[in-house]
Amino acid sequence: MKKIHEISGAELTVMQILWKNNRAMRVQEVCDELESQHWEYRTVATLLMRMKEKGAVVMKKTNNVNYYTPVL
Repeated sequence: MKKIHEISGAELTVMQILWKNNRAMRVQEVCDELESQHWEYRTVATLLMRMKEKGAVVMKKTNNVNYYTPVL
């Protein structure tokens, strides 16, 4: 497992959205917050999966939808 302090700049951007909203979020909700930056859904989903592997976020599946919550 990688260390949490090894998150990239892009991952930090996603973390800031999770922190700001202070709740579990779907990938699409994070994308909506990044609309002005034109990030692809797939990019955000990949970043969240990497962050989960690093232990920066936890994922919970509800009704076949993944919700991500920051651990930090």
